[in-house]
Amino acid sequence: MAVVVGLTVTIIGWILILWLNLSLLKGKVHRWRNDLVPLFVFSIGSINPGKASLWTQQGYSQAEAQIIVRQQLLCLLELPIGFLLACILSILSVR
Repeated sequence: MAVVVGLTVTIIGWILILWLNLSLLKGKVHRWRNDLVPLFVFSIGSINPGKASLWTQQGYSQAEAQIIVRQQLLCLLELPIGFLLACILSILSVR
């Protein structure tokens, strides 16, 4: 039972973290195209110096590309925190 609770909380937490970061991003860039959400999600884990060029190829300025990359890094840092919180909640739910 604890595994199911932990997995459910983890998945819901990750969805909320992604939704929150995308919502914050929409307020920071001039125009956010919703068709780029999969690109945002799938390129979170790739950390390389030329990552901003991926977003400039999609029509964003260099400053906006840096904002998007920073938001992805923030999202990458928040995901393990969400996992740890889910583990704590699942342990507490067993008691």
